[in-house]
Amino acid sequence: MRDARNSSVGDEVTCCFRAIYRVEQNTNDPKAYVDDRYSFSKWCQKLVGGETTVKEEGVLVECKMRNVVIYKNVHYFIQRDKVLLQTHSALSANSTQLAENSSLTSNKQALKNSLVNSSGLRTTSSDSIVIPMVRVADGDEPDQNTLEVVRVAGSEDSDQSNPAAGESSGQISATLSGVSKERGHVMREPVEENHQKVMEEAREKLTRKHEGRGPLEEDNHNTKSTPTMKTLSEPTGNGITEEENLKRKGNIPGEAEKLSVIIFGTDSVSRLNMRRHLPKTFSFLQELGAVELTGYNKVADNTFPNLVPILSGLSKIELLKHPCMPKSRTFDACPWIFKDFKSRGYVTAFVEDAPWMGIFRYMQNGFLYPPTDYYGRPFFMASEKEIGGNKKGNANICQGAQLSMKVLHDYSLEVVRTFPDIPTLGLYWSCSLSHDYLNMVRLADLPHFSYLRELQELGALNHTAIIFLSDHGMRFGSIRSTYVGMLEERLPFVVIYLPPWFRAKYRRAFRNLAVNAHRLTSNYDLHQTLLDLAYGRFSDLAHVTAKPKSTTRGISLFQRVPRSRNCSDAGIGEHFCTCQDTREVTWDDPVLDLGATFLMLSINTELDPFPACVQFTEARILTARVSMSNKQLSPRDKNSDVRSYLLQVDLSPGGVTVEATLRYNRPEQFQVMGEVSRITEYGNTSSCIHHSVLRKFCYCKDLLKSTDTHHRHFRNH
Repeated sequence: MRDARNSSVGDEVTCCFRAIYRVEQNTNDPKAYVDDRYSFSKWCQKLVGGETTVKEEGVLVECKMRNVVIYKNVHYFIQRDKVLLQTHSALSANSTQLAENSSLTSNKQALKNSLVNSSGLRTTSSDSIVIPMVRVADGDEPDQNTLEVVRVAGSEDSDQSNPAAGESSGQISATLSGVSKERGHVMREPVEENHQKVMEEAREKLTRKHEGRGPLEEDNHNTKSTPTMKTLSEPTGNGITEEENLKRKGNIPGEAEKLSVIIFGTDSVSRLNMRRHLPKTFSFLQELGAVELTGYNKVADNTFPNLVPILSGLSKIELLKHPCMPKSRTFDACPWIFKDFKSRGYVTAFVEDAPWMGIFRYMQNGFLYPPTDYYGRPFFMASEKEIGGNKKGNANICQGAQLSMKVLHDYSLEVVRTFPDIPTLGLYWSCSLSHDYLNMVRLADLPHFSYLRELQELGALNHTAIIFLSDHGMRFGSIRSTYVGMLEERLPFVVIYLPPWFRAKYRRAFRNLAVNAHRLTSNYDLHQTLLDLAYGRFSDLAHVTAKPKSTTRGISLFQRVPRSRNCSDAGIGEHFCTCQDTREVTWDDPVLDLGATFLMLSINTELDPFPACVQFTEARILTARVSMSNKQLSPRDKNSDVRSYLLQVDLSPGGVTVEATLRYNRPEQFQVMGEVSRITEYGNTSSCIHHSVLRKFCYCKDLLKSTDTHHRHFRNH
């Protein structure tokens, strides 16, 4: 292999590429889980002549150069060209930006640059791309090299690459949006005839719009056609009724700016644990003027039921009963926030760094089709299969030599670089460092800090709202059995950043957000806030000054949350509400044993349909707290004699520790309030059943038998 530094534009590529996994999805496969439809197959091919066509949803590519191995997500390239060429909303958003330029000529050229010249890739069909060749920039040490995109054939547009798109020194990955002239340039080939036709039609439509001319004949024909009338109760494309659509959108101000939105989640981190272990990140967010929600309280147990309200405005139970849920139990037709932003011209992305326990995949059926323009699941599945490493708990901490979280950061930054003039919504969720260990999240501090700094350097913070959050605190481990640990588990961190000009222009909306930082808020409020960002309602003074009723479950944070709000109003069940006054119970309280026994029998009843699970025979109380009914729970309980007991109980056989809130009303009447939490790790103790709720109570009989055999073996020797 020749040294890449001796190559010049036009030379045969000297690097050896091979695609490691082809990721294909057979949508006709009737298997139970969406992931089972993906197939992984070895596929080695040297890429010569400057291009190779790829038709799969995701490919992991390896390039060996001077003993350096680079893995890259080609799926990103595929979706970029699809979005730029086929998304009408993206074209519309781009035309709005172009209208602000000084002349039609510059507008047409800018559109051409953004749609054709933004990368070294050539789309030959709706499902294929061209992978550009990559060479190492001049440098003495491999770890200081930056990969540069090099096209073997030239074209007249070769000088239009984006100099700001190159990646920083020391980062081993391919650039996405071109490189600087000083360190190489992208030379592009003429596009295919069908590709060119699409481009010309798009440019013609935008040109007509800017010149004030009428639409094309095809558009006139469509305009004259009579639209199909829909009733308010008929579902729309979003999976919700027209009546619900009107409520979600409200009055859409036409002049409101469209902020890009980044939702970046770090799993299982409480507000206090963020302060402990992410000090650089938190300090930087404070310097930026971000707002921390100190009164944010989760509404459910684990990730999925806490993210569903944020992304849909529905509870988990409401979602599973919603008309959008088919018999296959996939989530494609449901009213996700992605669809609201997409309808407003946004490019959307959704990527997780631990696909095994993905938000919509863990104990769920996921999506049959990609829910966003950029859907990173196929790529991350292939990456984990080939180069996932240093596994701790349930996730691979690394992908190759890089932190999995860093790969997630890079993906987000690539979206920012690719669409500087088109608004984007990105949901990025990281479990790799934080899900299983309380203190390991400290390793995320520098990556998070660097990520935010890079967003700042790219100028993205001038037009982007960032919601930095978690779903809940640590749900397992020794801290979870303490009172403070119980509170932290219910109080995840949420920090919201808005650009300075936004705060100045929409002062009332931002002032309300600042006030709400110290009020009781929940997941449902974040959903309403996202809707306000999608539809520009933050600019409507009548909207932000309206006084929501305290009983409204979801209130936008751009409105003033009532001071009198309670957990019931905010959609927070009694078991998860932290607004109660509680005290420790003395062990001689006769109610404790009765309550523990009632809880054990209730769980056994739930497990009856699953013979693979043991029936518990002993309930040992670990901790107990009691609260008199509190007005923060529900106004009707303010003067009631009903008491609530928060019990942590160890169930045997199996050693399953659960936490539950029991409502007690004399004489000896108990009621389990809301969900029951399991506060010991599952491991493989419940692998014998597949049930998203009861799995946390099950202890498999097979494990009990193997444990007994193990003990008998050592007793006999």
